[in-house]
Parts: sequence; C-alpha cells; structure tokens
Amino acid sequence: MKTMNRRRSTVLSRALLAAFLVTLPGSRDAFAQALTKVAATAAGTSVPGAAGAALGGLSAAPGLSATASPASLALTPLAAPGALTPAALLAPAALKPASGLVPAAPAKGEPVAAKAALLGAAIQAKALNAPALSAGASKSAAAAAFEGGEQKRPGGEVSGVPSALTPRRSAASAELEPAQPTRAQVEAMRDALVAGVKPGEALDRATIGQLAAGAGVPAAQGLLAVDKLAEESQLVRLSAGVYIFSKAVQRDSSRLQDPMMDKANSKTIDGIDLLNDRGVNSRARAMASLGEALRLLAAVGDEEARAEVAVLYKNAAIELTHDTLAEYDRNLAAKPVTPVVKTTRENLALLQSQLKGRFYAVGKADPAPLLAANQAWLAETFGQLALSEKAASDPKGAATAAGWALFQAFHKGAPLPDDGVKPAPLAERRRSLFPLIEKNDDSYKALNTYGSNVTRAAVEGKLPPMIGRKAELRQIVKTLLRVEKNNPLIIGEKGVGKTAIANGLAQMIVDGEIPELEGVNIIKLDLTKVVAGTKYRGEFEERMVKILDEARASKGKVRLFIDEIHMLVGAGGASGSQDAANILKEALADGTISVIGATTMEEYRKIEKDGALARRFNAVKLPAPTKDEAEAIVE
Repeated sequence: MKTMNRRRSTVLSRALLAAFLVTLPGSRDAFAQALTKVAATAAGTSVPGAAGAALGGLSAAPGLSATASPASLALTPLAAPGALTPAALLAPAALKPASGLVPAAPAKGEPVAAKAALLGAAIQAKALNAPALSAGASKSAAAAAFEGGEQKRPGGEVSGVPSALTPRRSAASAELEPAQPTRAQVEAMRDALVAGVKPGEALDRATIGQLAAGAGVPAAQGLLAVDKLAEESQLVRLSAGVYIFSKAVQRDSSRLQDPMMDKANSKTIDGIDLLNDRGVNSRARAMASLGEALRLLAAVGDEEARAEVAVLYKNAAIELTHDTLAEYDRNLAAKPVTPVVKTTRENLALLQSQLKGRFYAVGKADPAPLLAANQAWLAETFGQLALSEKAASDPKGAATAAGWALFQAFHKGAPLPDDGVKPAPLAERRRSLFPLIEKNDDSYKALNTYGSNVTRAAVEGKLPPMIGRKAELRQIVKTLLRVEKNNPLIIGEKGVGKTAIANGLAQMIVDGEIPELEGVNIIKLDLTKVVAGTKYRGEFEERMVKILDEARASKGKVRLFIDEIHMLVGAGGASGSQDAANILKEALADGTISVIGATTMEEYRKIEKDGALARRFNAVKLPAPTKDEAEAIVE
C-alpha cells in the first residue's frame, strides 16, 4: 500500500511540475510529449504513437495505423460539415436500408491508449488555462473515452478526443504563439524539401523537424514555413495530419519546351490548390484536374511526376470521401428521423471512423482496403448521390461533374485515368495540344466560312514535308515578327513552291520550331468564296471587313495567307464601292493585321501600279529549287 501511494504521489508531482513548466515561454513543444507520458503512466500503459495522434485531434481507424501529429503541428483542420457549400449534394429520394456493415476489429490496446491520450489532453488544457467544463459535459466526455468509445461531433464526425478538451490559449499564454517565419526561412525550407524529399512523399512532424534542423530554421518556424509552402501549391495538406510534397511548381518554372508537360504541370498545380481547399465541389474539381494531369503525364512518359500525381489523385479521392460523408450526414440530419435515416447515419459515422488516418504516399504501403461489405455499401451510396442543380449550373459545373464521375469510378474499383495511355513522341504531343481555331467558334465565323486553316492540316499530318527553303523561311519569319510592315509577299514563277512554303511555315509553327509564333493559325483566304454571291453594293465590303475584324481581334493568333494576291486589285469593285485592295490597304496600315501574300513576277506588276499597296508588303523572292532539292522533292 505504501509503495502504491508513493507511486501515485510521484505521478502527481510530475504532473504538477509539468503543468507549471509548460506555461513558460518557448517550453510548450518541449513538454507536450512529457505530459502525454505522464498521462500514460497514470493509465498504466505506454502509448508510443496512438496517444500522439489522439492528442492532435486525430484518431486512427481501428486496425489502421496513423501518423502521430502533436497538437502543436500547424495544420488547418478539416472544415466542419456546416461550413461546406450549402446543398452541394442531394440525398436520394428513397434510401435503401443499409445492412451487412461489419466493423473492423479494434487493435489491441486501443481503448487504453485513448484513455491515456485523453488524460494528457486534459492536463495540457488545464496547464494552458482552458475554460472549465461543466460537470455534465466533462463526465460524458470522460465516460465515452474510458469506455473505449468515440465522441461524436455535430455532423457525424468522430474523434478519439472530445472537442471540448481541445487546448485553448488564454490571453496570458498568447506569448507562447511562435513567430511567423521570414521569407528567407520559407525559402530555406523549400530548398530543403527539393533536395531531400522525393515528389509524392509524406511529411510528418518529425520529418519536418529534421528538415528544419538541417536548414538552420527553428522547429516552430519550420512547421509554419511548410504551411506557407502549401499555400504556394508546393505541398498538399491532408486530414490525416501529414503533408504530401509536390515538385510541379519547380517543373513548371523550368519550361521544358514541351507543351504537354507544361499543361500537365498547370493541371497539377490547379489540382493542388483545389485539394487544399475545402468542400465537395472544390475537391471534385481537384480530381478532374489531377485526372487530366495523369493522362498527360502518361503520354509524356515522366514516371516520377506520374507517380507523384497518382498519389495526389488518390488522396483527393480520400479527402472528397470525408467531405461527402459529412455533407451527406448533414443533409440527412435535416430530415425526419426514420429507421432508414438512423441506420444510414450510423453507417456514415462508422465509415468516417474507419477512413480516418488514411492517406497515400510514395514509398509507403497503401492503406489496407475496407471490408468488402463496407466498400460495397460506400460505392452504392455514392452512386445514388448526384450533384445539386446549383452545383451543376455553376460556371465550373462541368469540371465538378467530371470530377464527381471519376470519384464514383474510384470507389467502384476502376483503374486510374492514365491506365492504357502510352508515351507519344514530342512532335505528336505538340500537335495534339496545338490551340487550333474551332470550326464552330462564332468569334471566327467569317474566317471559317471564307478560308481554310492551313495549320489544322499540319496538325492532322496532311501536309507533305518541307524540303529546303531555309533562307526564304527565315526571311518570312523575320518579316512576320516586325511591328510594322509585317506582311511578307512571296514572289516566284509558277511551280517553284510558293504555296508549299506557306505550308512549311505552318508545320514549323506546329512543331514548335518558331517559339515567337507559338499558337499562330495560318488561314488561307479564298477570294472566290468572298466574291461569290455578292449581288448588291456593300455585300463584298461587309464580308471583307468582317474577315479583317476577326483577324484583328485574334491579337496576332491569326495570320492570313492570300494566294494569287494580285486578284485583290479590282476584286469586288463596282460603281461607287471600294475594291478589296483599298479595303486591305487601310487594314494593313497600323500593323495590327499580318498578311502573307503569294504571286508571280508578272502579276506583281499589277500590285506595283498601286504604290500604297506595294509599300505595305516586304517582297521575298523565291527562286527555283536547286538540282539536289528537286531530286529530294521528287523522291
């Protein structure tokens, strides 16, 4: 008896000493683990990891392991159900009675660890001058923990630690708040991450502390710096209490001159931003963005980036699962209580508890699958849910719907979006992503009606390869890049390849050989179509003005190619109206429209007679091909 009393006295003394020391400036982190150890000693057991997880407000699902996250970790908590987008989901009209759910077997020693963690949280709350709890609330919370149960929060969220025992800082303890990191400290942590962490790896508090020590950054500032890097799309925060590192920003800044890789990085960064946000709609769009990034990276063949985005995609599905279950439970809570609603909410609470602490990471084994009956019920329930009319009618509703479809497929066991996508050559990737003018785009209705897109033919591989003519092409490109008088006029005899050189220019643009003309569409204007059917005065002028206005509105993304340009002189001219040459002269005066013309030397004399029109162009003489070039063309 004396030995037992001495032991209890020693434990109490240690607790009181820790309660005093933890209030000293800068000592909170150092004594947080000591408090937990004291609580574990009082409970008569050791808590190597579960207590730390519970102390941080995280409870591992029964049978699963969770990364420990002390309360001092600067994480943004998962939004409560009430803070989600209102009416993001509609409950099904008729719910089926849920049956067959089998709870996973609890891990050995789990209730004891929860008791110890609760005691540690209570001691820490008292040391930080937390407001006193009412007797009823304290008793119910303690009873739930000491019986090995779980405290339910509003909306069905389950946690091993009652929310009432979450430590709260008083005004007197405000000085314990760590100082915000400087920009230099944030950059030092970023450099440490890039140098020492693989893309897709998980970072817990211990790993962040090691990186901070290596970078010469205090531990508290290192944690806050990591959170700032998450705001800059370089890390993903997960509700499991860990971060996932991404190198998409670094890859994006390197600009590998691969449009597909650039687009994949852009989609990955968008997905990270949406994943760090909260709510069903945002995370559904995150899945859509990351799914597209996966398909693009599979075509690029970058396996490291692909593995990273695959991890982000799976974690997006886990986070969306948490949000959906909470939102669904909130909607059911507003309905009359029936046996079906009650059973469904119980199932939702069970699944929420089993999914807690789950995450995917590179270099880590995937979480153990749910029991077959539980996963089947989950997939069936998500299959019955649909986006509300409000969410579907949102400007981003298409992306939300696409992400929701991927989410439903994920829970049905469908393969990832990149499954079956094979790597493609760089030239093919460039062509597949080239920003072509759509045929049904009303912004270019006149251009699509009276012209044909030479660049589209190049993207589709319908043009023969360009042989020779490098000097002439350089001269044409140099003219196109001018601020004024940026209209090359190709002059050559019949059959020397005037039209072919315009086709070759389109191929070079599509293949990315002329970065200054990236994304430019070359539209070949058919003057016969422009003139045809113009019975009345003003119809021809109206067509020409529309064509030129659309080319001007493209802001350099459209360059007109007019073969047999000498036909402009006098074309469409009638009594009291202007011909095409006069209309074009006015449009070419300020350099906002660029035209590539082609004509023979003999026909060029017609243009020379109109000095104002001739001055708008820069002549590029095209001689006949050499013998070697002619043989290569024939072959």
